[in-house]
Amino acid sequence: MDKDIIPNTAVRDDSQVRLNPQNIDKPIANKIDCAIEDIHRRITANNKTIMGGKKIDRAYCAKSVRQGLNEGGIAVQPTQHAKDYGQMLTNQGAKAIAFHKKGNSLNNNGLPNKYTPKKGDIVIIDAHKSNESGHMAIFDGEHWISDRAHGTSRHWGSVNVLSLEQKDRPQFTIYSFLN
Repeated sequence: MDKDIIPNTAVRDDSQVRLNPQNIDKPIANKIDCAIEDIHRRITANNKTIMGGKKIDRAYCAKSVRQGLNEGGIAVQPTQHAKDYGQMLTNQGAKAIAFHKKGNSLNNNGLPNKYTPKKGDIVIIDAHKSNESGHMAIFDGEHWISDRAHGTSRHWGSVNVLSLEQKDRPQFTIYSFLN
C-alpha cells in the first residue's frame, strides 16, 4: 500500500518537516527543480539497492515526493495516505489544474483530455479497489516519478489506468505550483 504512515499518537507540526535551509528563499521554479533532483537521487539509491539483491518496500510514493518537496524548500506535512495530500499542496500555493472524475474518458496517455503535463505537476490519485491509499507522483519534464520512475502516466503506482474499465478508473487531480 502507498502509505506515508505516522502513528495516530504523533503530533503533526512544523517540527516534522525538514526543509533544506539553502532552498527556502529560492523562486518556486528552483524549488521544484531541487525537489525533482532529490527524488531522482532517491530513485537511483533504491535501484542500486534492488540491483544489489536487497528487497526494499516500494510503497513510499507520497513520502518520496513529500521529502523531495521539503528538500526543495516547500513545506508539506506528512499525511497517512497519498490520496490526502491535495489540501497540503494547495496550502502551500499549488493550484488544481486538471481533474479526472469517474466515468470521464482519458486520452491515450491516461491523462485528462486537453491536458499536457509540465515539469513540476503533481498528481494525487484517489483510493481505488487495489490501493486504499491512492498514489502521488511529480512530473520531472519527461516522466512521472515518485519512489520510482513511471514509464507513462498510464502506469501510476500499481495501476494501469487504461486497463481498467472506465467506471473503475480512480479519480485524480493534478496540481501545479508554477501555473
